[in-house]
Amino acid sequence: SEVEPTESVHAKLQGCCHNGFPVLRNGRAMGYMPRDALHFLLNSGEACGVFDEEPKVASWNTMMRQLAKKRPGLEALSSDTIRKPLDLRPYMTKDFHTMSQDASVYSCYMLFRQLGLRHLFLHNSEGLLTGIITRKDLIMMEDLREEEVAEVLSRLRNGEEESMLSSTRSHSTRYQG
Repeated sequence: SEVEPTESVHAKLQGCCHNGFPVLRNGRAMGYMPRDALHFLLNSGEACGVFDEEPKVASWNTMMRQLAKKRPGLEALSSDTIRKPLDLRPYMTKDFHTMSQDASVYSCYMLFRQLGLRHLFLHNSEGLLTGIITRKDLIMMEDLREEEVAEVLSRLRNGEEESMLSSTRSHSTRYQG
């Protein structure tokens, strides 16, 4: 959800190596959070007032200066911070692209090429997020034979795929209340 327990965000980041996460409201994508921004908020949020009783919004300049220097690692949370909520709304990117889960691989590939995307959210006919395709997923699919691609897509549509096209990646690591 848009406001997550800090402990939950920290655990999700420790449990995976994905570089971005959808932010959901009632199963629908509301935004996208880059991993680096989440690391900054967890590591520096206390100093920036993000976890205060009346939370402040961390300065964009401060965040970008620190992120430009190096990719921040994930530090341990203090006992006070671990119980606090983290409001993602001021920081999430709201300009993401979506595509129907029933779209062809070709149309997905063309969208990645034409727009230079890194992530593409997949949704069902009700608009609920069902998965994420990354540029890396498409690169990995280039090496598959046609029947293997069809098999992967079939498993995706049936909710069975565990590694390709990050359908389950998003189920296990997305921010959802």
